[in-house]
Amino acid sequence: VIVMSFILSSLSRNPDFGKLESLLRPSGILVIADVDQAYARDHSRDYEVEIGGTTHAFNFRMVGPLEIQRSIAKIGLDLLSVDSIKKNIQKKGARVPVDYSFVLQFRKPG
Repeated sequence: VIVMSFILSSLSRNPDFGKLESLLRPSGILVIADVDQAYARDHSRDYEVEIGGTTHAFNFRMVGPLEIQRSIAKIGLDLLSVDSIKKNIQKKGARVPVDYSFVLQFRKPG
């Protein structure tokens, strides 16, 4: 099993997924979880911190599950599942669920 949790949005570009595939044994699983693009855009201030009077912020690279699925399909892994993770946030006086992240699971044939 290879797990990539909130990594892709932190990188300047996607890794060479072919190298990851070569690390998997037959029937091995690749799990990729990352932040939902809309959530990252709408809640970017949640990732700011002030240190010594200077504000530092995480700069997400927007990456979506469809883009990842297309890249992984090129290397021959089978898509097992696509899940959306919800997070309850305060909005207009009520707690409402919003898409927070996604989780993709792939399997190497064999």
